[in-house]
Amino acid sequence: MPEAGHLLHPAHREPDEMVDVRLAEPIPCNDRALIWAEGFLKRGAGGPGAAYSLNRAHVSRADERAISQWFAFR
Repeated sequence: MPEAGHLLHPAHREPDEMVDVRLAEPIPCNDRALIWAEGFLKRGAGGPGAAYSLNRAHVSRADERAISQWFAFR
């Protein structure tokens, strides 16, 4: 989802903005951690409410500087 929300204002659950990430192998999860997810994107096969799914995904921790560099000029 494009925004994480918080306790008093949960994230908006717009189906066209949600991706159901299905991992290739289980990994420990940290709530609200920035990650990169790579896999096979499929439309219409997402979980409850999601318009997309990312199948056989590999996840890696994202560095905050990398996020700002990626979106700086896009």
